[in-house]
Amino acid sequence: MIRRKHPEVDLKRTYRKTLGKGIGLSALLHLLLFTSVPTLEIATLPLRRERVVIELENIPETIQAIPPRSLSPFSWEVVIDTLPQVARELPPVEVITEFATEGEEEVVEFWMLEKKPRVLKRVLPAYPNRARQEMIEGKVFVRVLVNIEGRVERVERVTGPEIFHGAVTEAARQWEFTPAIQNEHPVKVWVSLPFSFELVDPEAQP
Repeated sequence: MIRRKHPEVDLKRTYRKTLGKGIGLSALLHLLLFTSVPTLEIATLPLRRERVVIELENIPETIQAIPPRSLSPFSWEVVIDTLPQVARELPPVEVITEFATEGEEEVVEFWMLEKKPRVLKRVLPAYPNRARQEMIEGKVFVRVLVNIEGRVERVERVTGPEIFHGAVTEAARQWEFTPAIQNEHPVKVWVSLPFSFELVDPEAQP
């Protein structure tokens, strides 16, 4: 007995035809999909470059001439800032208020004195060698306690460049004054003495 397939269900007979239809349909779908997608166009914009102009102004260099200065470390003179008149030797005066303790004479404020002390003997401090070599200048104030005999009893509170303290202290101890008078009696008083250390070139003086 011979079995025969119906032509409509025979896959081998319709294989080529079915494959061709499938490929054609697939190509048609891809073509429709490709044409339906909008085209993206990328435009390249030109790069704008800003031009920066730098202008340089030619300024001539100014050279200031330094006047020549003759330095001679061994020919300097020491100038001590003291007033020529004896009556005006002490200003500026630093007033320190102190009270007498038991067994100690009262120290009177300078402005309360009936008669202020006057300088009888002044000793100028020597210019320290190291300060002279290093060309150091400055102003120094020293506070001294003048006793009832007019002599310097104590030296305290030296202010100014430290390099001059030793010379100023040694010189201030040798100063002598007339006694300060209050209520017709000599009293102790604190006095401030100024000293200026300046290097002066003798050749520069008129």
